[in-house]
Amino acid sequence: MIKHDSRDLCRRAISLRHKPTGSSPARTKGFTLIELIVAIFIFAVIGVASTSILSSMLDTNELSQKRGDVLSELQRGMLFMGRDLEQIVARSIRDELGSSQPGVAGDEQTVEFTRNGWNNPIPGKLVRSDLQRVRYSFEEGRVMREYWPVLDRAQDSQPIRREFIPGLTNFSIRYFDSQAKEWLSFWPPFDEARRNELPQVMEVLIESESYGEIRRLFGVTG
Repeated sequence: MIKHDSRDLCRRAISLRHKPTGSSPARTKGFTLIELIVAIFIFAVIGVASTSILSSMLDTNELSQKRGDVLSELQRGMLFMGRDLEQIVARSIRDELGSSQPGVAGDEQTVEFTRNGWNNPIPGKLVRSDLQRVRYSFEEGRVMREYWPVLDRAQDSQPIRREFIPGLTNFSIRYFDSQAKEWLSFWPPFDEARRNELPQVMEVLIESESYGEIRRLFGVTG
């Protein structure tokens, strides 16, 4: 009996020796409060960075779209103006006061001329000339285009105006005198005998903050 009791006591002692005690608790599963705070902070930083990057991408895309729209508008304006200038003819007109005006009359920021090729939308019903008197001028950062329904005006003749190219910082025109072989900032030349002559080439320069200077040369065939 004594031997059996001794063996039982030994077994119990060994069992107690291997059993976890309160002094060395097992690691609990899950996150501690500090780990949760660190994780939340990291996600917050990532969220702020992602939002900033997305906002920057959207701003860049919007800016690119605006620049593209401005460039398209400039190109369309120059194309349309070129069609006008390349169809200039030496046809003088009478203004509102009855004074004769040459086929082309202009300075650095305004030019008025007679052009050919004004299409008639209702041929046979709408009676008018295929010639058109046109004026381009630079006003408060915009190029304005005007035309008159008639060539020789009455005192009450009014032009039809529309904004042509907005958002410019500069607009200028030069006229190449084929006889003098030089560029002029006005037309016609001072020589009265050459009043009804046309410039050989016209140079148009437009300048915007987005694209700087855009310069085009247009031949005047007459």
